[in-house]
Amino acid sequence: MLQLGLPFFTPNLQSKNFSHIKCSAIPKSDPKIHQYYKKNIWAPEFVQSLKSEFKEEAYCTIIEKLKNEVRDRFDDVDNDKAAHFSDKLELIDVLERLGLAYHFEDEIEEALSSSLNIKHSALLIVSNSLHSTSLYFRLLREHGHVVPTDVFNGFKDGKGRFKAEFCNDAKGMLSLYEASHLCFEGEEDMMHEAKAFTVNNLKLLNRNIGSMFIDEAPHALELPLHWRMPRLENRWYIDECLRKRKIDTSLLEFAELDFNMVQATHQKDLTRMSRWWEDLGISKVLSFTRDRLVECFLWSIGLTYEPQYNCCREWLTKAVNLIVVIDDIYDMYGSIDELELFTNTVERWSIDQAIEKLPHYMKISFLALYNTTNEMAELERGDVPSAVQCYMNKTKLSEHEAKANIRGLVMDTWGKDSVAEDRFMKLLVKKI
Repeated sequence: MLQLGLPFFTPNLQSKNFSHIKCSAIPKSDPKIHQYYKKNIWAPEFVQSLKSEFKEEAYCTIIEKLKNEVRDRFDDVDNDKAAHFSDKLELIDVLERLGLAYHFEDEIEEALSSSLNIKHSALLIVSNSLHSTSLYFRLLREHGHVVPTDVFNGFKDGKGRFKAEFCNDAKGMLSLYEASHLCFEGEEDMMHEAKAFTVNNLKLLNRNIGSMFIDEAPHALELPLHWRMPRLENRWYIDECLRKRKIDTSLLEFAELDFNMVQATHQKDLTRMSRWWEDLGISKVLSFTRDRLVECFLWSIGLTYEPQYNCCREWLTKAVNLIVVIDDIYDMYGSIDELELFTNTVERWSIDQAIEKLPHYMKISFLALYNTTNEMAELERGDVPSAVQCYMNKTKLSEHEAKANIRGLVMDTWGKDSVAEDRFMKLLVKKI
């Protein structure tokens, strides 16, 4: 059921404050042009032909059923028992590694926040589970909660070293290894010791010990979870679970279906981005620059793959793509005099200077940057002409009054959001 396919998984704006300058990019012969980079392997016709059978409307009933089953598992766990509390931590970890956690943000945050008391950390230590304690430490730190490194003291001997009895605990070693990469300033000695202890023992573990983790150990040693691109890790972990049947069938079915549905969203986003890039015409005119739309889009997925953040992916892709073009102008093509003039034009944000003084190829890149940036600014301000026009038609207000009212609505929304325990900042920190 899981699709292999692609590496990424398969109107003019006008306002009083911003302008949108029409620019027609027409290829011209240029003796300066040389082929410095490999050609784009993703033909626009191919990208724009992408289709998927996994449309959300066709599977929404199945998804809701599977989501409710997972919510029931959150409710069934008794936090007052060490084994049950560990089960909830395991569930959160599996959901995150399968790429399903975005469906259960409230349940996960509630579970982790409620666990911040001495009773729960004591339960884990008394249970003598290195895996559960390490998982508890990592998950809470990843979600912005403060957990002291003291939780690991129970796993050390009288000399302050980790006990040798845990050397053959493959699952515990893996969990402690992952946790050791989330240390604060002043904890380096403790966490570096944990990292060295786990790395050495994971390399020495006999293949007969912890057979379920034979593939996970080298995978983790290559790069810890904290450093990996989540979407690629989701795919790897789903395959790992399919091979070893490490989780129940319904959860695995949920992960496969959701992965394909999210991939369908990404394909739709990329198709839209490809049309934008083709309409811009830069890749045809500035043939000395890298044409890397798909790679830039993949970068945006690496930052935020969740389907609800399609606008974020769109603007990141546009911004990074234009940065790549301008970088090539500076590194590979422009003369010193031209680059100084281009820099001055951007700093002054002067459309008149761009039209009058910049060479043709720089006009093309500056106008693309100018129009895209102004479009982003209008969206950020909340006064996109279409929204303003709709509001004017509905309320019969003037353009000035409609913009003022829309800004007021935006400010009210920001005010409400700021009271909600600052979840935006938690999300921002997590993405960064």
